Amino acid sequence: GEFFWDATSVVTDNGGTIIQATSVTTGRWIRVHSGEVNVRWFGAKGDGSTLDTGAFANALATGKDVYIPKGDYVSHALVMSTAGQSMFGDGYSSNFIQSTSNSYIYVSGSHVNIENIRVTGTAANGGIIIKDGSKGLDIKDVYFYQGGQRVWLWACTNVRVLNCTFDNTSYGIIQQVGYASDNVLVDGCISSDMNADFVEANCENASPSKNWVITNNHYLGHSSYPTSVTEGRFVGITAVENVIISNNVVEKAAGDAAIHLEAALGDVIIDSNVFDNCLTTYQDGIIYMLSSSEATTVSNNIFKRSDSTLPNAMAFSNTSSYYSDETIFIGNRVIGNGVTKNLGGVNTAFNGKAMLITNNVFEDLSKAVNLFSSNSVKISDNIILDCDEGVHYPRSSGGGSTYIDVIDNTFRNTTNNDIYTITNTSGTGPPTYWNVIGNRISKKLTITDSGAGGVNNVSNCVVMNNVFEYGATYSIAGLGSRTQWVNNIMLDSVATNVPQTVLRNYADDAAAATGNIPIYGLYRNGSVVMVRVT
Repeated sequence: GEFFWDATSVVTDNGGTIIQATSVTTGRWIRVHSGEVNVRWFGAKGDGSTLDTGAFANALATGKDVYIPKGDYVSHALVMSTAGQSMFGDGYSSNFIQSTSNSYIYVSGSHVNIENIRVTGTAANGGIIIKDGSKGLDIKDVYFYQGGQRVWLWACTNVRVLNCTFDNTSYGIIQQVGYASDNVLVDGCISSDMNADFVEANCENASPSKNWVITNNHYLGHSSYPTSVTEGRFVGITAVENVIISNNVVEKAAGDAAIHLEAALGDVIIDSNVFDNCLTTYQDGIIYMLSSSEATTVSNNIFKRSDSTLPNAMAFSNTSSYYSDETIFIGNRVIGNGVTKNLGGVNTAFNGKAMLITNNVFEDLSKAVNLFSSNSVKISDNIILDCDEGVHYPRSSGGGSTYIDVIDNTFRNTTNNDIYTITNTSGTGPPTYWNVIGNRISKKLTITDSGAGGVNNVSNCVVMNNVFEYGATYSIAGLGSRTQWVNNIMLDSVATNVPQTVLRNYADDAAAATGNIPIYGLYRNGSVVMVRVT
């Protein structure tokens, strides 16, 4: 039919639908269409070779919703500027081909919807750009194949990317440097064979983005895997205020981290995700906090690494910069493989406020908890199974770790040390203010430090209410002042050194035979329980 959009007067039916209009050019009454328009009505061929840009532009210029039927439409640099407009198709078979550089769909209108189409292109740049203060945009059920930045955010708010597929693309959702986008939701998407980060926010501290939620997505790996590349992350975020990353499945990420957080300015919650065989550098960690000024919670996640050929990595690390607010690692399960044990648990340093590591299961790992120059760390109620090292302080130089609480943990089948601090011969401070309380220790406890070339600098340490079993040994060397050994139970265990104060402990026959007889405590002499008072 004929369509005249320059009508000067209209006739509507009882429901308000336009049925006729007077044309400016002919003065005749001509029937008009008031619903969505079909891009083929404006000359689009959809044959995979004809350039259909003009037809799309004319269809969009009507201000009405644009329907894209099945076909392969070659079209470049379209603009959607009408508020409330939608562009939709028949799903995968409605293919929007972008074959030249900068062949984007530019969205500058608010409350715009793009859904049920395929966006294909081999060009480095192509996809959907959202800019110029756009608000309330939905990108839904879009299949992105190949191409560069597929959803590119400039300055916008209330953007939802829902149930989309990213197949062999470069970036999935990316925030332009120097701009900010608030209230961004990425939900229910599938990505595979990516060539860059799935989600990347390049923001600035002076004007951060706010309130990003990344949830229910399935990331199926990077194209370079198992070779590591920096831009092979699931999520990379710089200067976003308030972030939730939850209920995602992340497989075979190949970046310096699967989740990389830098200069986070608001609360960060990473909850109930699965990280499976992710490739990353050792100290960076599968979740890596480069810096943060607000609280971070990592909870109820599963970290798995069955592939024994991957290089060493940690599940969580914050060892590169300063963290001025609390960090919580709670309720997670970290599972390595029993062959190479090339996965570790928590790698931490430079925390300005307290860090809590609690109620986790660490199994078949190189190290469960690795402390560098850490302060105010509480490690409690964890189960640590079949690990090479349990709680490990490996620092041979630099500052010591202070105010460390290791409380109510269960260690089983540790290869080397359940709890260990290395001799600090050149550093500025030894371990001080350590509380080792209520643990079940089955291999070895060693707290030792000569501290900055001196001697006897371990101080203010309490070892209390622990059970040493299965032949566990224990040693505290380099003792300074106020170190106590109180109310411990030594079952078939051997002491290398006896602390300053040994009170109210219990030793069985084996421990008593070594001369480790507790002061004001109980020990066995054959079948008789004896009391020693000195």
